[in-house]
Amino acid sequence: EDLTAARLEEIIDAFDAGKGDTIKPGPQIDRMTSAAAAGQTTLLEQPTKFREKFVPPPPPEAPAAAPAAAPAAAAPAAPAPTTKGRPRDVSEEGAPALKEPSAAAKVSEAKAESERKQANASANANGQPAKAMRPDATGAESPAGKIDGGKAVGKPEHAVSGGATAPRAIFTAPAGAPDDLKMMAGIGPKLEAELNAIGISKFSQIAAFTADDVAKVDGAISFKGRIGRDNWIKQAEALAKGGAAEYERVFGKKPR
Repeated sequence: EDLTAARLEEIIDAFDAGKGDTIKPGPQIDRMTSAAAAGQTTLLEQPTKFREKFVPPPPPEAPAAAPAAAPAAAAPAAPAPTTKGRPRDVSEEGAPALKEPSAAAKVSEAKAESERKQANASANANGQPAKAMRPDATGAESPAGKIDGGKAVGKPEHAVSGGATAPRAIFTAPAGAPDDLKMMAGIGPKLEAELNAIGISKFSQIAAFTADDVAKVDGAISFKGRIGRDNWIKQAEALAKGGAAEYERVFGKKPR
């Protein structure tokens, strides 16, 4: 779709800001579908010569047709079958889905019914879910599937605020009004909110990131890898040092 790194970043940020409907579908440059970027290069002439050379003239008019003969009587309908057709034989190799369980896995209907009645009797006696047929059953009520208490391994703890789950602060936010982190390429409104939630609110904090800090932030935000890919530290150094003017001097363009 003729994407560049910068254009892809703009598209991601637009969707992140809830403005995905502003993105033009298809090629992202002045190109008509899959035509050449410079314009049409084929089929530039009208096909008149082709028609004169290859398209035959229309046939002469046919003489008047003779009167149509009377339509023939319709053939009688075939009688309906009186017996069902025999199904086509299919081998087990040709239709694996028709294979039955092995004999060892089969249980007689009488035995299965007996186990069911015993399980029901046990459940009615003590008011507990029946497990006589599957003593090792875990079920949805069992905590067996929640060994870590429902937390994903390695995921930072979260705090719930106003019904929404937000990352718990892992840095101490400095005093004063927060910087507009969205001035940095690669940070949209959603990512800025996540950074603020973990305690990152100033360009100076990002400029001072250590390798350990980068790992912590990568593990806490939803866009892992953006710090290195978008060169956050260098962007933050310029903005912390001299704002938009220093950013433009360093990168040759204005911040977002």
